[in-house]
Order: sequence, then C-alpha cells, then structure tokens
Amino acid sequence: MNPKAHLVVINSPLENQIISEMLNEYDCSGSDGRNWFWTSGYRQNYTRCSSPIVWQSNLRSNQAIGYANWCPGEPDCDTQGQHCLTFTKNCDGDRNINGWQDDFCSHMFCPMCEVLRFEQP
Repeated sequence: MNPKAHLVVINSPLENQIISEMLNEYDCSGSDGRNWFWTSGYRQNYTRCSSPIVWQSNLRSNQAIGYANWCPGEPDCDTQGQHCLTFTKNCDGDRNINGWQDDFCSHMFCPMCEVLRFEQP
C-alpha cells in the first residue's frame, strides 16, 4: 500500500461530484442493491451519538467536516452504533442520488482512498 494513501476526505461539492461520477464505474453492492464505500469520516466519541463526525487523514486528525452531502434522514446513528461515514450510491434506492450515511464500522464495504501528490512542510 502507498504510505501517502488514506481513506478519502471530501472537502467540497466539486470533489463530491467528481468522486460520485468515478464511483459509477465500480460495483460494491450490498444485499440491498446499494453501493457502499468507506471514507475517513468517523464519530469522534463512539459512546455518544451526538458526538460530531470528523475526518481522519495522514495529514490531520479530527478535521471538522465543512462540506456535507448527507442522504435524506442521515446521519441517524441507528441503534446507537453507527459511527463511521460511508459514501453511498443510490440513497434510498434512488439511482440519481449519491450521498453520505453513518454506518456500523464493522461492515465490509469497499475502501475509497486518495493519494497525496505533494509533500507537506
């Protein structure tokens, strides 16, 4: 694995759109027919659903989420156990809507990674 790669951090609507278009080429479907991909987002405090979801990358820990593209009704912290952020193709079965959901960190989804192209000071 590339040491400069990490689970993706999505910082803007443009980045979200580019990723969404790229993922249309991949199939990572679950039993419900939707496609799920892990991002680097996670709930800061796993014991509290009210805890904010933040980004984790090689560059920064606990980076606040500025831009968000949640699926309708998300994040919902269903059954108090959804602490990781997924990028989901076909929110609620609608093929035209891709977005984010909180989900159980133990689920087996495809990782969505990005690679740094430059050195940080």
